[in-house]
Amino acid sequence: MKVLLVEDDPAISALLQRYLGRNQHQVVAFASSPDALQAFRADPGVFDVAITDLSLKDISGEELVLKFLELRPDFPVVIATGYSYSVSHLPAAIRPCIRVLLKPFLPKQVLEILAAIHPAPAPAPATRPAEIASTIAPQLSSLAVA
Repeated sequence: MKVLLVEDDPAISALLQRYLGRNQHQVVAFASSPDALQAFRADPGVFDVAITDLSLKDISGEELVLKFLELRPDFPVVIATGYSYSVSHLPAAIRPCIRVLLKPFLPKQVLEILAAIHPAPAPAPATRPAEIASTIAPQLSSLAVA
C-alpha cells in the first residue's frame, strides 16, 4: 500500500516510515502540509491512504484532509492526534473516509487501521480431497502397470 505520511515530528515520522516499510508499505513522507498537498494534487490516484497529524503549522491536518477529499472524495485518511477529536462536525458524506488515531499509539495500531481500510484479499478456497482424487484418478490409471 502506498501511504502519504504528513508528520512534522521527525521522530514519529521516522518511526512510522521504518515500521510501515518493514511491513511492505511504501511511504512518501512530508513534514510540511503544503508540500504534501502539492504532491497529492500532482497525482491523487497514486496514494492508497494518507496518515496526517492534526496539528500542523501551515495547513492544519483537518484542512489538509478536506483538501484531499475535495480532489478524491473516496480517499481514506487517518488523522493522528494527541487531543480529543471527533469527525462529527464534518460533512456526513466524508466521515466514513476518516479514521482517528489517538497519540500516543503503538505502531501496530497503525497497521490495524490500514488493514481495516484495505483488507488483504481472502485466500483462495482450498480444494476438497474428493475433487483432487477425481482430477488425478484418470492420470493415475494410465500409469498403472498391467
